[in-house]
Amino acid sequence: MPILYHLTLKKPTAVVTAVVGNFSNSKKQEIALARGHTLELLQADDQGKLNCVYSTEVYGIIRCIAPFRLTGASRDYLVVTSDSGRIVILEFNTAKNNFDRVHCETYGKSGNRRIVPGHFLGVDPKGRALMLAALERQKFVYILNRDNKSNLTISSPLEAHKSHSICHYLTGIDVGFDNPIFVTIEQNYATVNGDLSSSSVGDESKKYLSFWEMDLGLNHVTKKISMQTDATAHMLVPICGGTDGPGGVLVCCENYLIYTKPDHPELCCAYPRRLECSQDTGILINAWVVHKMVDFFFILLQTEYGDLLKVEIVSNDQTVKEIVCRYFDTVPIANSLCVLKTGYLFVGSEFGNHCFYQFISLGNDETTACTSLHPEGGNAIVAFNPRSPKNLLLVDELTSLSPVVDMKIADARGLDTSEIYLACGRGSRSTFQILRPGISVEELANNELPGYPRYVFSLKDKNADDCVGYIIVVFEGNTLVLSVGDAVEEVSNSFFNTETTTLCAMLMYDDSFIQIHEGGIRHIIDNHVSEWKPPTSKRIKCCSANTRQILIALSGGEVIYFEIDESHALVEIFKRNFGVDITCMAIQAVPTDRVYSSFGAISGLDNVVKLISLEKEKGLKQLSTQLLPNNATAESVCIAQIDSLGHMRRNSSLFLVVGLNTGVMIRSNIDAITGALSDQHSRFLGARAVRFSLVKVGDGMGFMAMSDKSWLCYAHQGKLFTSYINYDMVEHVASFCSSHCSDGFVAISGNSLRIYRCLNLGQEFSQSVAPLTYTPRKISILPSLSPITDNGTETGVTKNRHMLAIVECDHNTYDELTRTEIKKGLENIMPEGEQAEDVELGLYKAGEGKWGSCVRIIDPTTLSTAAKLLLDTDEAAISCCACDLEGYRCLAVGTVTGWNLANSNSNSCHIRMYAYGPNFEITFLHSTKVTGIPRALLAYEGRLLAGVGPDVILYALGKRQLLKKAEYRGGVIDIQGYGVATPRTIGNGGLFGVMWLGASGNRIFVGDIRESITVLKFDEQMAKLSLICDDIRPRWITGATVLDHHTVALVDKFDTFAVCRVPSEASASNLSSALNSGSLEAVMPTILGVGNKFEQEAQFHLGDLSTCIDKVTLCSGCTEAVVYATILGSIGALIPFISSDELDTLQHLELLMANENPPLSGREHSIYRSYYGPVQHVIDGDLCEEFESLDSITQSRIAAKIDKTVTEIIKKLRDIRSRLI
Repeated sequence: MPILYHLTLKKPTAVVTAVVGNFSNSKKQEIALARGHTLELLQADDQGKLNCVYSTEVYGIIRCIAPFRLTGASRDYLVVTSDSGRIVILEFNTAKNNFDRVHCETYGKSGNRRIVPGHFLGVDPKGRALMLAALERQKFVYILNRDNKSNLTISSPLEAHKSHSICHYLTGIDVGFDNPIFVTIEQNYATVNGDLSSSSVGDESKKYLSFWEMDLGLNHVTKKISMQTDATAHMLVPICGGTDGPGGVLVCCENYLIYTKPDHPELCCAYPRRLECSQDTGILINAWVVHKMVDFFFILLQTEYGDLLKVEIVSNDQTVKEIVCRYFDTVPIANSLCVLKTGYLFVGSEFGNHCFYQFISLGNDETTACTSLHPEGGNAIVAFNPRSPKNLLLVDELTSLSPVVDMKIADARGLDTSEIYLACGRGSRSTFQILRPGISVEELANNELPGYPRYVFSLKDKNADDCVGYIIVVFEGNTLVLSVGDAVEEVSNSFFNTETTTLCAMLMYDDSFIQIHEGGIRHIIDNHVSEWKPPTSKRIKCCSANTRQILIALSGGEVIYFEIDESHALVEIFKRNFGVDITCMAIQAVPTDRVYSSFGAISGLDNVVKLISLEKEKGLKQLSTQLLPNNATAESVCIAQIDSLGHMRRNSSLFLVVGLNTGVMIRSNIDAITGALSDQHSRFLGARAVRFSLVKVGDGMGFMAMSDKSWLCYAHQGKLFTSYINYDMVEHVASFCSSHCSDGFVAISGNSLRIYRCLNLGQEFSQSVAPLTYTPRKISILPSLSPITDNGTETGVTKNRHMLAIVECDHNTYDELTRTEIKKGLENIMPEGEQAEDVELGLYKAGEGKWGSCVRIIDPTTLSTAAKLLLDTDEAAISCCACDLEGYRCLAVGTVTGWNLANSNSNSCHIRMYAYGPNFEITFLHSTKVTGIPRALLAYEGRLLAGVGPDVILYALGKRQLLKKAEYRGGVIDIQGYGVATPRTIGNGGLFGVMWLGASGNRIFVGDIRESITVLKFDEQMAKLSLICDDIRPRWITGATVLDHHTVALVDKFDTFAVCRVPSEASASNLSSALNSGSLEAVMPTILGVGNKFEQEAQFHLGDLSTCIDKVTLCSGCTEAVVYATILGSIGALIPFISSDELDTLQHLELLMANENPPLSGREHSIYRSYYGPVQHVIDGDLCEEFESLDSITQSRIAAKIDKTVTEIIKKLRDIRSRLI
């Protein structure tokens, strides 16, 4: 079994919790996000776009995060609790651009246990203390202070335990500078002791508000007061206190809230409710945020339907007079709400994209409001009609895949690159998404040109300008000059020579322009033109320039070097004949701390790239050479300086990049002093010759490589990326900046001029999204051979064409016909003067056993719905499979009618068969009733294999229904000749519910919900399924994929990835003969479960629940890998090592990184990756790749221990990732 290397391709996109604080700057707020096992920091720019400034893997499951600020400080700390059993306090280091761990205190056992504190976290608003609480019994309080050097100190934990007590919520309330007070919702179960009688349960259903006081003088925690509250209380909202408000806490209950404060009468205010919600429908609060402004504060609550309610407290001298709760807007259901002082609202959605809104108004004119003065109090009913946001404006979205329900990887569009097809989301926010390797692009303009241009250049009018002033489009024999303003217009008096082919155009440091063409160099300054012309019979073959220097090559191999001197004149400095015709050249951009650059690069017909010096004392001296392969010539060269690399993002690397006519890019490092070349790296980019353009990427420079695909090389968060751009093929490109687009590119593609910008830099994939109606359950790829037509006439030629079938269903949801009737009914009961909007009905509760479902056929090219099949009332589609049966292209769909989740035995289950033609015309064939829930379907050798409850059944297509051909009963063993049926259990091939099927030859791999993997053998002659092997462990399988005839990879509900292999001695014939022999003695070993068992070859804790897994090749020419997707929206892969040296290096690197760079969460890396079992045969590539972000001293120390150089280790890490994608 080869050793596997684990890499995360896309980090988790779900937001578990989010908080706001001044972590890096006292004048700028950031949003800290906990995404399961990663921690991120977001900043909003001036346009309201969210940018990730920091992201790290903490190698632990984050439970809670909260900011706090010491009195008198200007920046916030971040306190993190996780499954490490430790409390961690982080401080953002602006110099290193990362979080530093200030304190790490152990308080309990590791793991997410109900009696280990950390599930709840409350912080004193003045930053003096914090409280941790477990779900049951334990609570700790820590005192926060400063030492004499102004460093943060944390005390030993002070216990506030309460036995036989369940904690439902915890918060710290604002009491000014009095002793800190924390409030909890608690429930006592001391007298139950297993007695579940109605009287006993009724007594223990009472909930209490407990006020815990931290006496800073006595260094002691006491329960100040405990008062009974409503049994439905589930959330606490602290009210601003001290000089900012009356203090106290809002207790959120079902249908109403209660204002509570010691020695203050309680006030009760009902929630406004949706017009369609009946009086019996309970309303709960799932998120809240309190925002304090200069002279007032307000509270936003969100209901479980997504409605935002604004709560206003009317008070006078610490006495609350009235509470007003009014409808504000409707946004996606959130896990966290954050309000920034700049007037933005961040909604960390439970499912789907996370939204970033700007406040337009505070909703004070909303008439739909409840008040605590209402005679009915908490029973008051005030209804509103939900609408699209009126007080909020959506300015940005963070894409989210969470949760990924199913995944398929294939090249359905025939692009020679595999795409990842994902079924994501839940309910009305469900989506179908296509991930393509590479950077996504937003096209801003696409204009047709009168011909086919060769080059394009963008120039500012002045160096001090921020935006591009001119676009130069070069055709064969002429040049087009366009001015960029409110509109793009042609310029007729630009002083450029428009009747020649421009080879280069550049704005110089003195605001002059140069135009290089075959006949000379044109220098334009202050509307005056000077010309330099080559000698007679000489032409300029190629050239390059920066803001002060010009390098040209004449026919015959002569190279001439020019400068713009202090008198703004073009001066020839050096001239040298290299004796061979020059085909391409490049000059280094002027460094920020230099007046002139030092290097140039040339390549000629001798297949050698020469690095030459531009310094005056060296005079075009050759410094180093780069030999090229015999069958390749240099098409383009580039010298690129990329900044913001390394640990503190202050490193700068100078690269010599060579593009070959074979489609290969060669990149080498240039020594900034000697000009020596080192660390050569090559990569195949495409079938066409590679050309380069220097471009601006973010705040730094990068370069774009153009072949039959475009690639962008840039720095992001201290790392170097070379990413494919998902866009049309372009011939030439330049940077573009305008008032509407600060980070764009202008390019030529064919006979069109394009302006576009790259999105989500640092991401491995671009996304395309199509909305769905219900929660998707399964995806199946529908292949077909479609005829190619010419003007409506078939040519007789066919092409491969694929569609995607997605089954969707939701419980407690109306079907589409009922939804339409509800919408019509709501229009008739609208209040006078109001109009009904198209309200999303996906959240309406239909009741138990009610299902909404459909089967959708999607065209992956256009993301349009080609067909939508509606099912019968309350019939839920849960599985699907494309198969070829009896000459028909079929789609099999497994359904359940009236599925009551509490009682699955009373369901009516069917397998519906559809046929489709070359153009995907869907025809219903028949429906076959089955005895169990058909959770898994698989095409197998012209037949249909179905997992029906605990049984595996092989079907053939019949005229009126499916015909059973073979069956494996996973629930019982039939002993022939004795009339005995004994139940199967774990260890003897017993199954509970088949949820996955795979096949390799005559072997069928069966994945069970809770009984791991079972391997069966199909005997064609006897039409019998026989047991070969099963697992000794009762794994709760969520996904699996067959690696080969003997091996299967699986993931389970406990975040574990494992590889299991059938032992070599396993044979189905022994078990079959035992079951058919009629001998009870022969069958006893099988009944007792002593048959063949899997050999575990690999195991690794992923840190996230994986829902699907597949063995694929992501890109052409890349290594085959096992790819998985998770419920938090992350995508990862495991690939085998190809050499023992590579394995040895990274094994040692992983061990050293775990010691030199311990995780922020305080959890040991090896223990985290061995959560439920020891890690086996897997190297953690995520930890290894953090080597690039270490400081140079630590890197050198680690490299010395491995007996490698730092550069060799980084090159090896990049090579492994490039083999994958």
